Amino acid sequence: MPFTATREEALGLLAFISEYMEAVSSERERSRVFMLVSSPQIAVEGESLKLTARLHMAPFDAGIIQDATIIARPLSGGSYTFDVVFRRQQGPESIWVTTTRAFIGELRKQFLAWRALPPSGRVKYVEKAKSRITAV
Repeated sequence: MPFTATREEALGLLAFISEYMEAVSSERERSRVFMLVSSPQIAVEGESLKLTARLHMAPFDAGIIQDATIIARPLSGGSYTFDVVFRRQQGPESIWVTTTRAFIGELRKQFLAWRALPPSGRVKYVEKAKSRITAV
């Protein structure tokens, strides 16, 4: 994704997206795009930061399950860029491709929402991430 951040911001952003995933999956009116199968996990792997989650994708009766990983990886100069990796676990590939595009659209909205947060809000998510992080 064409987005860069400092390491601290990257940590906070991953916590922000994790909270979004959990909130959408716990609402009465479920997301029209996905539901969580497993809770999102934030981990450090070398210099990279990762958010991973298993998702049940819409349309839910198609049985599409995918693993989603958002990777914040370092660039020269101390900034981080983001990659998103999807692995289909089950369900029809043609529907999976379409629903994954919708999910990418939802992720983009969260990246934009992150930029709109005041600095105090961003700090809150950085602290959340630090308390949840696991080393790999």
